[in-house]
Amino acid sequence: MKKFLPLIITGAFAVWILASLRLPAAGPGKFAVQEFGKLPLVAGGRFQPLDSFARNSLLQLRAKASANIEPWSDRPKIISASEWLLDTAIKPDVADDYPVFRVDHSELVSLLNLPPKDTSKHSDGKHYSWNQIKPKLAELRREAGRANAVESSRRTPFDQAVVKLWNARRVYEQAQGLFGPAAAGELERSTADYLARIDAGRVAYQAMSAGKKYDEATLEWLSAQFDGPVILPGAHADDWQRVAELFVRGTPSTAPNYGLAAYAKMAAAYRAGGAGDVGGFNQAVADYRGALADNFKPQLVKAARENFYNHFQPFY
Repeated sequence: MKKFLPLIITGAFAVWILASLRLPAAGPGKFAVQEFGKLPLVAGGRFQPLDSFARNSLLQLRAKASANIEPWSDRPKIISASEWLLDTAIKPDVADDYPVFRVDHSELVSLLNLPPKDTSKHSDGKHYSWNQIKPKLAELRREAGRANAVESSRRTPFDQAVVKLWNARRVYEQAQGLFGPAAAGELERSTADYLARIDAGRVAYQAMSAGKKYDEATLEWLSAQFDGPVILPGAHADDWQRVAELFVRGTPSTAPNYGLAAYAKMAAAYRAGGAGDVGGFNQAVADYRGALADNFKPQLVKAARENFYNHFQPFY
């Protein structure tokens, strides 16, 4: 028996590796989250799948490439990065309660009045939601301004924790605003509100430039819109643009970008009713992939391969 033990162990690991090569399918009645995660965007100066953007965002928020929405539990509830991104961008009323911000500096926890560890109150003392952080955003902004003015090599551990959380807030806002007005699933009705926010951001920017008082939160939102990932296809690979850029460059009579319209269909289906319209969402994802196939097949292939690599995790 002992001489066969190495072969048994090797065989077990081989089966485990081969099983991990297979991406989980959506299955009947399930949202095609994996297929959604394969859709391409431009971030960090390169084409990558939505799944990579979601993973990198979570790494900056909580140093993990997936989201644990019940970290206080003995049986953590893990959701994939792509599913977290779907909820964050399309269902913020749900995602804003996910404890995805890691805050483990006691002084910062105290500053933001965050709850200590208490499993009976659903708190592990280290992970907090946007809804828990948002009420003290003014204090965080003030401390971030002070800490950012300090040379990085001279920052205290508290300063470093503040800057890290402030940057994580920026990452979260970019994920929230990824699809712009399409996230509501009602593109025509949401566009007016979106344009109004852009105009308010312009006013804030002009006031700041003139040395006048301005709304910092409004300007931060506008900055996030023009500094986030590029998700909308143009005529060729060098012509993709951000949602905000589309509205600033376009005119009221401009037809909706087909990528934006596709994401609006996905959002409408994902938000439909209580459980959502699974068939409608999956079809919208498939239709958008089909629309991209003619001009952006290399980008689709690259995104799919990277998504597979993310799932396989060969180094792990």
